[in-house]
Amino acid sequence: MDSDFLIDIIGQAIDVSELQTLNCGEKERKKIDFNLRDINDQRIACCLWGKFAEVMDSHREEAQFGVVVCLLRFAKLGSFRGKIQVSNAFDSSQLIFDPNIKEVEGLKEMFKLHLKVKDDTAETKLILLDWIATPLLGVKAEKFLDGSLEELEDPEMLPPCIIDVVGKTFKFGVDVVKDNINYNALMVDSQSDAITETGASTHSVSERPLLTYSDESSGLVKTPSKRSQ
Repeated sequence: MDSDFLIDIIGQAIDVSELQTLNCGEKERKKIDFNLRDINDQRIACCLWGKFAEVMDSHREEAQFGVVVCLLRFAKLGSFRGKIQVSNAFDSSQLIFDPNIKEVEGLKEMFKLHLKVKDDTAETKLILLDWIATPLLGVKAEKFLDGSLEELEDPEMLPPCIIDVVGKTFKFGVDVVKDNINYNALMVDSQSDAITETGASTHSVSERPLLTYSDESSGLVKTPSKRSQ
């Protein structure tokens, strides 16, 4: 790792922290932490300071419920707690959101499924992101998106692989983290009648944020991307 060179890096912004204000000497500085992930789910830690942190903070909610692709140009490499970290080189860097380049397409072609889930006690809504939706549906998002990045809202236009999971029963092993909002899905076990005829199908995945929980009770639940401010 050579910190003398500035690099360009692009990826989906995930795990975006809240904006922090730190006292550095006699000055206050804004800071925000997040990770950038590529299409292979390789991740690198990022830390932005000053106006860059404030700009990233304005996209934090969008990154939580959707896909925000960031291109950080002229960034500097460093290390924090023994791991590589990317940060802005003060005013020399450039931060661009959803740039119009081909590398963005692969990151945009991912699942974001809104599901209504219920058990014997309650009913709620969940958002399943790409890493857990793909093994659940058995197909990658880009296979049936056919180049379109528009979110499907008409139930009559949903592809068969999504319609097929309606009414089936799945068990999610989850690990509750900050504020009871983000979850880590540890396992998905399908126990639907159609699958249990040939045996239960279990998909184990590494611990990473895969599931987003809507904490509003049934009857009052709104799609997270359409929450009132």
